[in-house]
Amino acid sequence: MPDAERPVAAVIDEDSTVRWVTWPDAPLPDRAIGEVQLLPTSTGAWVVYQSEETEGLDYLVQRAAVFVTPSGVTAACDLGQGRPVGVDDHGLWVGDPRDASAWMESPDSEESATEAASDEDTLNDEPGPPLPTPATELVRISASGERTVIRFDHLVHRVSLAQDTLTLQYFSTGPRQVPLGDDRGWNVVYEPEQVVIDVADGLPEKIDTEQLPSQPAPGDDEATWEQEYERQQAAAAQWQDRLELDGVECAAWPLRNLSEEARAGAIAKLREQFETLAEPNIVWTSDHPSPRLEPSDYRNVSVSEEGTWPATEIVVSFEHSTVPNLRLRRRYRVFNDVGHPREWAYTTVHLEEDLYTGKVPRRSAARNGLLDI
Repeated sequence: MPDAERPVAAVIDEDSTVRWVTWPDAPLPDRAIGEVQLLPTSTGAWVVYQSEETEGLDYLVQRAAVFVTPSGVTAACDLGQGRPVGVDDHGLWVGDPRDASAWMESPDSEESATEAASDEDTLNDEPGPPLPTPATELVRISASGERTVIRFDHLVHRVSLAQDTLTLQYFSTGPRQVPLGDDRGWNVVYEPEQVVIDVADGLPEKIDTEQLPSQPAPGDDEATWEQEYERQQAAAAQWQDRLELDGVECAAWPLRNLSEEARAGAIAKLREQFETLAEPNIVWTSDHPSPRLEPSDYRNVSVSEEGTWPATEIVVSFEHSTVPNLRLRRRYRVFNDVGHPREWAYTTVHLEEDLYTGKVPRRSAARNGLLDI
């Protein structure tokens, strides 16, 4: 049972004896951890740490992984932006992080526009054919941390290795856009393909699917996945809140050595999301399509910084039209407990969702006209 926030796992034997495995020196993503994934094998388990989601063009997450056995950790790896695409008794398979939708031809592409030139009503409504996916690298990381790189001619979807048979699912193109009819938009259809390769003589350095017989990949077995997930949850539930980490050496990540410049940058990045909340918004509607300024629903916004690193908080207080005659306040931790910056993607969007859907405490919880939300 790995801990989701600390570099420690409990190894529980059949007689319920508990031993501890720790890995405080393993690499972590630069940003705070947003998700921890457990990928079991017959000899141990890969624990994959994933950074919080980001917004904007640099949305790709970062990852790190450790291989944990009953005797200890045998591999600790920085995966960069690589995405796990398979796990087996031979190791962890890591592929390109991008989704196949990056090669889905857009409705207003040059090619589709040419094809639709004779019908101006549908000029920007006909999707073109999907684009071919590029060559990517597939990396196999063994339980001891050794890396094997395979050059693959398309985007890898999933990988499995059983005895001497390597099975690869991949996308030769992006997904297709299929019209739903009656002007109801489009359905996005992914069509993975599959090749099977004999690797009795070792893993190849390069795979060219154009030279291999391929077939449509079988669909995901959701029932099997759900059964395995439920099995893991049931096994973990027996020990939930029963394992005491007090006194376990190296059961915490060391505090990150973050420069003053990096700290200031993380604080400023979060702070600036709130400083313009009270400014007028630029809007346009179908009945008034010209852009115009509209007053903000926020008033008297105050943004301050409290606490010392890594417990630094940005404190935002304001008045809002959805909660009249009260001042509202919300706190945001800039860093996690070991000093990695939090991402806080789409923070103001989530704040407005809470306000406009009423997901705030009752007015009676306010103290001296101030309500913490």
